[in-house]
Amino acid sequence: SPAVAIDSDGDFVITWHANNQDGGSYGSFGQRFNSSGAPQGSEFQINTFTTGNQVGTSVAMSSSGNFIVTWESFQDGSNNGAYGQRYNSDGTTNGSEFRINTYTTNAQRLPKVVMDSSGNFVTSWQGAGNGDSYGVFLKKYNSSGIEQ
Repeated sequence: SPAVAIDSDGDFVITWHANNQDGGSYGSFGQRFNSSGAPQGSEFQINTFTTGNQVGTSVAMSSSGNFIVTWESFQDGSNNGAYGQRYNSDGTTNGSEFRINTYTTNAQRLPKVVMDSSGNFVTSWQGAGNGDSYGVFLKKYNSSGIEQ
């Protein structure tokens, strides 16, 4: 399940999950490309937690090339959770991997992310057990990654 995002210069990043590549089960990976389609740097592993599955990436990019990746991971203490990692335009991480969902009982799945040209972003995910059944939840962050 690949995902792709593009900046205002045409540079882009593609993310996906692969089996048995991160030392666990499924892991999330990415690759940056310039506007001509030439790879920029090496393929990189997104998730730092490698137990179980890290799947279902979503990626968003600012006009300057900074980007964020979200994915589903079995590490929040109960079931699947929604996680994210911010990146600088050169592909280096910006901060640490972080949990998006605050409610950790039952599955918090299918995280998605969008980003505006300034780097502000919104994440959404599907959560079970937050009410009668599944619900849709979101969080808004500024360009520094601080929840708003």
